[in-house]
Amino acid sequence: MSGELLLIDEALQKAAADLKKGDFVAAAHAVRNGADALTHIPMTGEAYCKIEMLLVNACDRMQSTPALTDIFPEGILYVPGEEQNLSALMGRLLQSAGQRDSNGGQEKSSSTRDEFLARARAALQAGKENDARNEIAVLAELYPQDGELYLETGMMFLDFALNDEAVAYLQKAATLLPETAGVLNTLGVTMRRMRRYEESEQFFLRAVRAASGDQNLFFNLGRLYLDTGQWRKAVECAEKALALEPSFSAADKMRAFAERRLSLP
Repeated sequence: MSGELLLIDEALQKAAADLKKGDFVAAAHAVRNGADALTHIPMTGEAYCKIEMLLVNACDRMQSTPALTDIFPEGILYVPGEEQNLSALMGRLLQSAGQRDSNGGQEKSSSTRDEFLARARAALQAGKENDARNEIAVLAELYPQDGELYLETGMMFLDFALNDEAVAYLQKAATLLPETAGVLNTLGVTMRRMRRYEESEQFFLRAVRAASGDQNLFFNLGRLYLDTGQWRKAVECAEKALALEPSFSAADKMRAFAERRLSLP
């Protein structure tokens, strides 16, 4: 089996334990991944039969779990060969579970997010990036409009130098939290480190518009202009930062450096 199929196999084998713990979301996510794998991933006949049998067993267990049928009375039915229907069914189950958590109050919702995020971070620490991605994928389905969640997720991926994932989640956070200078600043810094300078500038400019009284934002924008050799703009940013905080020594040094470069022939 490929690495991806091994992860799906492992998740399906854990489905019974997840259901016993009441973690219906993890079980549903495993079943949907298994159904999608049979539809889209090339595999040997032996691997196909194994995944199919695991799906049968998992769905039987789901159907016989009273607490699950309480929140999803539609029932769990899997007919081999109808994997697309099963995948859609799991999507509806995940949506029902998300609505249940939302209706259950903020404390329960926060607990759910924290548990998934903790598992994702532990997976990243263990070098299991795909496991972390799976945990976050479930959260994204459950809380698609939670900007703070996307921000926290992006920062977590950033901690482990997974910049592409970090940027994707931070951009989503910026869409959901459009006036949050902190999110925009983080995106600006991240893009600058990745040498995506035009995007970095746009995020810094948006951050400055959202919080024009923050000297650090002007400094960060000026730092970008140093990287790109735009010395006059760097001086202007340093002066704006110093106008807000006259003792900002780093901004003073940035202005002096940019002025020296401007004076060169």
